[in-house]
Amino acid sequence: MRYKQLSLVVLVGLVMAGCVTVPEVAYDREASSVQTIALLQPGFPDKPTAFDGAGTQDAMGAAGGLIGSLIGAAIDASTLARREGKLDTALEGTEFNARNQFVDSLVVKLEEQGYSVQILSAGDAARTEHESEPPAAIGVADAVFDVVTTSYGFASTGGQWRPHMYTKVILKSSKDQTVLMQNLVNYNPFYMASQDANVSIPPDPQYSWPKFDDVVAQPDVAIAAMEEAVSKSVDAIVTLLK
Repeated sequence: MRYKQLSLVVLVGLVMAGCVTVPEVAYDREASSVQTIALLQPGFPDKPTAFDGAGTQDAMGAAGGLIGSLIGAAIDASTLARREGKLDTALEGTEFNARNQFVDSLVVKLEEQGYSVQILSAGDAARTEHESEPPAAIGVADAVFDVVTTSYGFASTGGQWRPHMYTKVILKSSKDQTVLMQNLVNYNPFYMASQDANVSIPPDPQYSWPKFDDVVAQPDVAIAAMEEAVSKSVDAIVTLLK
């Protein structure tokens, strides 16, 4: 029962996330003079999801509006829980850790761009929104970087299952909390309004399956697909700070 409840929460979050966009604040590296970055512990899901965008949108369309969104999410919650259970089983015994790959890659690529990066222990790892009051980092770094991935895993649209990742980023001055950069990076934007994400990354065509059971039948390939989504998302995030 708890698995289904959590899946419903995730599903509603995914649906509602697709209905909003993040105000874009373009980064001016020369004007900001940022050399050191304090990276908050990124918000990142514990497990990958497996969201059938087309099925939920059909249910939403039948009811319409916000109520339709919630009804569609409720209808698909049990099915989502079963798919996520299958995915968890397929990944058991593997060394795949999307969060670690994401954080390690982000730090390395920021440093390659000339930034000095310090990871702070502050930050709720399970959060789906930016910290409302990020810790002061004066004397530690020039800016605080708050990165939140609200979902990753697989999504189905157009009859095909593909990897997906949805990440919000904001960089604030340590001195006065001025927003220096803000954006949204969406790998495989599968849900209506999410296709208008600030940074939209098309999925790699080699990772595509007609049925979800085909995804979990090839765990090594599924892992490679998620690793690709993480890698491309990190590249896009770092590009925002060039």
